Amino acid sequence: MAAGLKYFRQQAGLTQLELSRMLRIKERKICLWETGRAEVSVDEAVDIARVLNVLPEEMFPEMFNTIK
Repeated sequence: MAAGLKYFRQQAGLTQLELSRMLRIKERKICLWETGRAEVSVDEAVDIARVLNVLPEEMFPEMFNTIK
């Protein structure tokens, strides 16, 4: 689930529509991610983080968690 997505999107001052346009995807997909009804792929996570100017592992720690 992309629980942090909404937070980081709002911190960037973007609406779901604006983010969807930047990512060239449907707005509905952003909504599904933010509500946990769809999962973000690794490639999508990297793209989202790039657009929002954050580290992918900061935004999606469960996806990019490494064993230390």
